[in-house]
Order: sequence, then C-alpha cells, then structure tokens
Amino acid sequence: MSETADTRRLCQVLTECGALCFAIVGSEMQGRGWPDRFISHPILGEGGVWIEFKAMKGKLAPIQRARLEKLLATKCRAVVGRFVDGGLIIEDPWGNDQGYVPHTDGRAFLKTLKEILDDRGML
Repeated sequence: MSETADTRRLCQVLTECGALCFAIVGSEMQGRGWPDRFISHPILGEGGVWIEFKAMKGKLAPIQRARLEKLLATKCRAVVGRFVDGGLIIEDPWGNDQGYVPHTDGRAFLKTLKEILDDRGML
C-alpha cells in the first residue's frame, strides 16, 4: 500500500473507535510543515498527538522536522509514524525508534501509542 492509503486506513480504524483524526493539508493560508494528522481520544489523555506519517524509507523535510521540534518545545506530543506491515514504528523527530504500534485495532493502537509516549517521557 501507499503512505496515503495506509494513512486513510489507519484513520478509518481510529474514527470507528471514536477518535478524532484531523487531516492537516498544506496550503498557502496554513503554512507548510505541519504533521499529517492530529489525533485525539480520551485514551490518549489531554492534548492528543500530532503524527507525521512516512513510508519506511521516507525522509522528513527540514521544515517538517523543525515543526515537530517546535511542537515538542511547546509541550505538545508530536511523533513520526513509519508504516510497516501491520503497524507503525514510532520515532521522535530525530529518527530515534520509540516503539511499535499495531494498527489493526483502533483501541489497541491508542493504548499502545499512549504507553510509548508515557514510557519515553514524550508528555
């Protein structure tokens, strides 16, 4: 599957379990470099999480890395999610692997993502 198709599928699974999965699409009015999605659900706690989705070999543009760093500096949770078979590898903006999250079940995805964020001190 493509990054776009994987993202749509994951957002559908998350929406079906009651999550808000807000798409961020770059435009002249909005500015560039924002993460692909903002995801919110009570399982994640206050504030939700910003996720920049990438294919396994995809690279962050410098403006994307800078935006993720700025979000983290302002106490937002922001990660990179790399699609692999059956899930996402979660990374910080500098490419450090933070854990694996399966994405076949929305609630399990959210719980595992929350555990990774908490365990790694990512707010």
